[in-house]
Amino acid sequence: MLWLLLIVLLVLGFPMMLLFAALSVSLWLVGAVLGLVWAVLTFLLHDAAIALLVVAALYLGYRMGQKRQVEQRRIP
Repeated sequence: MLWLLLIVLLVLGFPMMLLFAALSVSLWLVGAVLGLVWAVLTFLLHDAAIALLVVAALYLGYRMGQKRQVEQRRIP
């Protein structure tokens, strides 16, 4: 009887554990993404000039990296 109970617990318990684990991870991931979106929007709305400077610096760095890769013939 004990073995039967353990098998039933394993057969039903393991999928339930996986379901709750997947649910908790997905909720955590949604919260993290929403937090990042909120942070970016707050930053853009309150510090627009700094945000534009950050975007300009990132763009310049991207262009410099592309130019350097072409000079080193890493990109055909």
